[in-house]
Amino acid sequence: MTEEAKKVMYDFVAAMSSHDVDKIGSCFTKNCIYEDMALGEFMHGSEAVKTGYSDLFVIVPDFKVEILSLFVSGNWVGCEWVMTGTSTKGKSFSTRGASIDEYEKGKLKRHTDYYDPSSYQQSIR
Repeated sequence: MTEEAKKVMYDFVAAMSSHDVDKIGSCFTKNCIYEDMALGEFMHGSEAVKTGYSDLFVIVPDFKVEILSLFVSGNWVGCEWVMTGTSTKGKSFSTRGASIDEYEKGKLKRHTDYYDPSSYQQSIR
């Protein structure tokens, strides 16, 4: 399970960086829970996750994520990352954060992001 769980996380990050919303959605279970603790945003279901990322890519057309470290323990995946981009207002950001994911049968069942939202929010306002 360890290698399969790592692959799903790397596929998810690659899909975010290439703005492939269908691939993003395919990384999640249909009834997943997606929590962005920094922004207080919650999505339920892979279709909602796809919509959320579609909206994000309009606001930040060069959005990218890079994995810094990743581990798997049982059915949990932990990942440290950096997200970068430039908003349509021309303001750039670079934010480090971490995600904790519950993995189930080849997909992410629950995803929770933790980061300081200040530089990201300043770039989109």
